[in-house]
Formats: sequence, structure tokens, C-alpha cells
Amino acid sequence: MIYNYQRQAIKNTLENRLTLIQGPSGTGKTETSAWIIHLWLQNFFQGGQPILICAETHQAVDNLTRHLLQYRQYRLIRYDEPRTVAYDPHKYTIPTQIELLRREKQQSSPNTTTTNKSLFGPPKAKKIHVGVLKPAFKFPFILIDEASQITECNIVIPLVRITNQIVLVGDQKQLPPIIKTAEAKPLLERSFFQRLLENININSIMLDTQYRMHPSLIDFPSKVFYDGSLKTGIKPEQRPTPQEIKFINKQIP
Repeated sequence: MIYNYQRQAIKNTLENRLTLIQGPSGTGKTETSAWIIHLWLQNFFQGGQPILICAETHQAVDNLTRHLLQYRQYRLIRYDEPRTVAYDPHKYTIPTQIELLRREKQQSSPNTTTTNKSLFGPPKAKKIHVGVLKPAFKFPFILIDEASQITECNIVIPLVRITNQIVLVGDQKQLPPIIKTAEAKPLLERSFFQRLLENININSIMLDTQYRMHPSLIDFPSKVFYDGSLKTGIKPEQRPTPQEIKFINKQIP
């Protein structure tokens, strides 16, 4: 289900070359991102050019992969080592797909003259998947999740490949970039995402309604970190206290 504030974020994305989406916890960042990618593919996909989706962590990419699997008409390729990928998106990694293709060829009859369909699709598509690994390859659309955790030097890697639209999704109020050296921290602790948000000329939108936590739990972070702008879309009765949980008896010292 897509809410009005998510629709506005999606609309902004489709109308602008660069869009920043700030999404606090529970506001539907991943669902919004999946819809953006779906609409890119549905409305602008042509010539076999793929869309690049990346993030700072494997878990974020896996979560997006799971959401995109509901749109079965699209071919997904997870570019990473299978051992770093969660079990369910595992079969979409390149090594796993190659192994599946090898097995399919072994099982096919040597007398068959027609080209068998594989998870890689028709022969032309196979060339494209190999081509995306080349440094000079450009992507018409790029979405970067967890952009608020990425330093300038890392975010440049996907940025140099963009030709049309790019979306950065993150929340500068949550985890910042992890900087391991004290010398580099003053220069890199503020992410590229945060620097762009501070530019009033950059198109940005905040997902301001959360549907995860009990309303009383969102009160504090909303006031302290989001200037009271983070709202809740659920009622207290929708998040009842689990009956099996027993708290410490405060009567006993």
C-alpha cells in the first residue's frame, strides 16, 4: 500500500533528475524505493539498459531485492559474492546464475537446435549483463539506499555512471558514515547526502509518517531529532502489549 506522502516522493523522483528522499525509521523507504524502480522500468525502460541499485550494506540491497521480487516481469541480477547475500535473493547473484545456466545446458539435449531460455534471458540480454561490469558502462537510472551512511569517495563510484535520473535515499538523523581514522573524520563524517540536503536548491522530500512503532515511542525522536515533524499513522490499539511478556517486579529491590 502506498500513502500520499510516498506518492509525492515518487512524483518528485519522476519529474527531477536528482531527488533526495529522507526517510526516518518505519516510514516506508524500501517500499517507496521499490515503487520508483518499478515505475522507471515500466515507463522508461528501453534498449535493454539496466537500472543500478546499490547501498552501503548487503542487508539494504537484500531488502530491496525482496521488494522487487513482487514484480515478476523484471530480471534481477545481484552483483556480489553469494556468501554475502541472504538466502532468498541468493539465486540472483551472478555466480549462482552462471551455475544455473551451466546446469541447464548440461541437461539440454545435444540434438536440440532451438535456443533454450534461461534465467539470463535471450542471447542479447546475456551480453548486456556482462557489459554492466565494464567501467565505461552507463546507467540511465540509479537508486542509492542508505545514502546518508556513504562518504563522498564511495558515492562517486556509482555517480560517474549516471546518465538520466538518480535518487538518494537515507536519513541523516540516523547512522552517519563509519570513519575508522581520526585524521579523516573531520572531513568525512558528514555524508554527501547530508551536504546535499543543506543545499536549498536540491529537490528533496521527507517521508514524515511512520507505521512501525507505537505512537508513544515516536514522540521522543520526533521532538528531539525531527523538530516535531515526524508523525504516526497508527493508533495505540494497533500496537498492544504482548501478553506473554512479564516485566521486572518493581516492588522487589
